Amino acid sequence: MALKRSSRPFLAVGRRDVSVDGHQPYLCANMTDIGGLLQTLSTVRVVFMFAGRTGTLDGFERPEEFLDTNERGLLNLLNLIRQAGSFPRVVFPSTRLVYRGDDTRSLPEEAPKQCNTVYAINKLASEAYLEMYSNVFGIPYTVMRICVPYGSSVSGSRSYGTMQHFIAKAMGGEDIAIFGDGEQRRTLIHADDLADIMLQASDREETLNRICNIGGADVLSIAQIAGKIAAKFKVAVKSVPWPASHLAIETGDTVFDDTVLREILVPKYKWTFDLWLEELSLP
Repeated sequence: MALKRSSRPFLAVGRRDVSVDGHQPYLCANMTDIGGLLQTLSTVRVVFMFAGRTGTLDGFERPEEFLDTNERGLLNLLNLIRQAGSFPRVVFPSTRLVYRGDDTRSLPEEAPKQCNTVYAINKLASEAYLEMYSNVFGIPYTVMRICVPYGSSVSGSRSYGTMQHFIAKAMGGEDIAIFGDGEQRRTLIHADDLADIMLQASDREETLNRICNIGGADVLSIAQIAGKIAAKFKVAVKSVPWPASHLAIETGDTVFDDTVLREILVPKYKWTFDLWLEELSLP
């Protein structure tokens, strides 16, 4: 949607037979077999590499699928760019999950890393691949680390991950369960604001071959998020014990320091979490 609002011509690529929003032109391609993109790559300026598998515990159950899509898919793209001989900038979304959590400070890009899931190591490895291909072959890149996105620009979808789980429960009249006290904090950003910022960053020379945290309009704990959603839909929040597997992969506080990006551009947030909740309604 951000690209459509910008009026830039672009080609959408995905595994579906048709684009999720009906956009044309569209190319159906799998990241493990993307040879059909070779001719197109010689004419484009930026590639937004959003294809990938997400999930935390899912990666332990389907490691080959996560490796194929998240790492081999990116390597296939980078090698195809080499063949094309005209090097577009690759803009890549990374994740808060590469960081070791810290409840004493906001996390800058150089903060210590600790990957507790297959998905997290996929992202950190992909960041390294991008730097490697830039150093060896001159392929430009920009990595944008994202904390917790919410909302959606796609019709029929309200949000993602834990946020969508909370919303679905509350809209169904069920209480929201959180693990432990839910005091771990996150930086939140709406999907529309996220897309606009990534689009702006893709044009800036200062983000070339760099990693930048994307901040957000809100910093809230899991308990605060659940409480706001519960109040909106008149359900309760209940605390349940941590399952051992979930506790083992929990990072604790991940609040982003986005100073690097703020020195390059001034992020404009059209959405706050409260405003988004105000506009949510029962189906």
